[in-house]
Amino acid sequence: MNDINKPSSPDNLGGLERFWYIPVDDITSIGPVINGKVSITLSSGKKWYEFYASQGSINFKEAKKIDGKGETFTLKLSGFTPRDSEDLFESFMLMSKQKFACVYLDNNGNHKIVGSPREPLRFSYEFSPGKNPSNRNGYDFSFSRQTKSRSLFVSNFS
Repeated sequence: MNDINKPSSPDNLGGLERFWYIPVDDITSIGPVINGKVSITLSSGKKWYEFYASQGSINFKEAKKIDGKGETFTLKLSGFTPRDSEDLFESFMLMSKQKFACVYLDNNGNHKIVGSPREPLRFSYEFSPGKNPSNRNGYDFSFSRQTKSRSLFVSNFS
């Protein structure tokens, strides 16, 4: 057990700045936790893909549950991507058939990984053009899963 201390910085900014995703087959390993963080190694020639979402729409929730099966976490990274296009629709159709891990950057400068090759995230989306011109036209999306592992701080993401 440890004390829960006052944060050393007076700033505590809510929200996520941005996030990246990658098919889990492109991850070689996620190292052990060292000083509270993990390192991520990608397969040769592979990279993280940035995912554009409207400012202020990106959200992450991690809900812990303990039941007869033990401890589980429901992880969900979600947001809104504006407009509709053939390219975006095709990308989302392909993504809905794959498994992913994501890394987000919060507004306090922390990178965390969500999902892993052992417990990958699934991508889902819902499109709405809105009812009238003042409504949002675009896609609500999420990467989610129930897992045995929580999100972890990352040491080597840039």
